[in-house]
Amino acid sequence: MTIIAIQKVSEVEALPRQVFEEIQSFSERIRQRAYDLFQTRGATEGSDVEDWLQAERELAPDTELSEKDKEFQARINVSGLEPKDIQIIALPNSILLQGRNFFRRLEFPRPIDLDKVVAKFDRGILQVIAPKGQEAIAAY
Repeated sequence: MTIIAIQKVSEVEALPRQVFEEIQSFSERIRQRAYDLFQTRGATEGSDVEDWLQAERELAPDTELSEKDKEFQARINVSGLEPKDIQIIALPNSILLQGRNFFRRLEFPRPIDLDKVVAKFDRGILQVIAPKGQEAIAAY
């Protein structure tokens, strides 16, 4: 099992411009794939959400996200990647995951404790544990 370094950013505005550009690029790839699916179905209205979700499933790694009493846990299938290929950025309410040919944003309904977020990589599975911030635990 390999521990992966996590960049901790307390404000979204402090993210490098490159991250925003990658988010935009990945969103555009999903949009284009969803449109291709729409065209493949004969360009009939009514399945926009299904097309979008299918595009996300094809372009983003399989992810299981769960909430426990004191933490959020995510398991992401990143088979084919090495730990050095993965970048993780922890924000107050989300985690950004970047790797070769993928981008994933994990949104949390409560703030997390940036200083205690950990990520482990084992046999193609990335596990991220994001403890809830104190105010989130107290409100629970």
